[in-house]
Amino acid sequence: STQSTWDIQMLLGLLNIVKLIIMAFSCCITSTTPRIDENEEEGSKFLPAQGQKFKGIKNLGQTCYMNAILQCLIGTRPLEKELEERKEYTSEYPFHATLQSIFVSYRQAEVEFQPSAMREILTTIDRKYAENKQEDASEALNLFLDKTLDEEVKKENKKFGNTLLGRIFGANIATRTICTDCKKINWKAEDHLIIPLSMIKPTGIIKKMDNESLADVNGKIYCLPNKHSAPDSKSIEAVFSDFLKEEIAQECKCDSCNKIVPLRIERFILHAPEVLILNLRRYTSEHNKTYKNADLIKITPTISLDPYMMMEDSDEKKKAETFKYSLYAIVEHTGETANSGHYMAYVKSGQEWYHLNDIAVEASTIYKAARSQAYIVFYERVHEEDAQFYLHQFIPVSYTHLTLPT
Repeated sequence: STQSTWDIQMLLGLLNIVKLIIMAFSCCITSTTPRIDENEEEGSKFLPAQGQKFKGIKNLGQTCYMNAILQCLIGTRPLEKELEERKEYTSEYPFHATLQSIFVSYRQAEVEFQPSAMREILTTIDRKYAENKQEDASEALNLFLDKTLDEEVKKENKKFGNTLLGRIFGANIATRTICTDCKKINWKAEDHLIIPLSMIKPTGIIKKMDNESLADVNGKIYCLPNKHSAPDSKSIEAVFSDFLKEEIAQECKCDSCNKIVPLRIERFILHAPEVLILNLRRYTSEHNKTYKNADLIKITPTISLDPYMMMEDSDEKKKAETFKYSLYAIVEHTGETANSGHYMAYVKSGQEWYHLNDIAVEASTIYKAARSQAYIVFYERVHEEDAQFYLHQFIPVSYTHLTLPT
């Protein structure tokens, strides 16, 4: 009996040890699991399952092009913040109202999001979007953003930079043209929501003159940046650098001397956006056929516009600014033409990356995103005072004061 008592005590001791191990393990799990502040204004009701920011989007019939660009827009923090803070748009602003309702209904969807509203608003631009056929994601995004911006420009007589989208995505690029005959210099500034980058390298590159540091533009003196080449010729930085390099355009008409002569053309960034959208123009048409440049372009996690910024010489505060950006979204395209194949998205939330393929949502990595067949690339500007944001997990804002359209 003494042996039996000893065996029971040993068994009880072992059970207590196992219980303590289980309790300790449970505490570790609880302490490392991200928690949403209970005082957050109903923010958790808009969190998808398992706490993920992103949900799948239903394919309505070859609408992967639309789903991919929607996922990237939904992952755009400055746009989400602006829409959340604004009062609800009325029917007088159908494009703004659609964009706002998409953010609301996406958050409220339990399993997957139904993008019917986006398809309907695109159909008001062009009836082709009502058909079940593949379309160019870049063209659809351009059309949607342009029409949304035009609402404010036309209805409120706002300038490009004062509109909702202009404040977020608006870039201003200055183009300098120099006639090789009469030497006349002309400047032209253009606003862009999306910057198109050709995959064909410019020809006739000219090295910038050493003494060419200042430029007179409409009576204002600007400092010209000291441009440099990207270290990796197969990176998006290199493609962007090529877009801004000086080149020779043959057989062009000079507006000053009216002669057909070669022109020196160079671009600079006059105003940098909060969100930089770059479109890699992979497609060229020849003899009624479209060809795709399928070269792998390395998408760098950060990009700097500092080497390309053109600043007023007298604006010391502006000259002290930095223009650095962090990658957060990519529209990927697989296939031979922009109107065929398949579109998917990689989007970042906090420190996590997701691969979004219509209704499928999978955890991913920046390494997979950077080596994808990138077509449209999204970068968000990092301000020095906001740099710490990237060390924290993103929690979506709430939309409790907005209602869904009936």
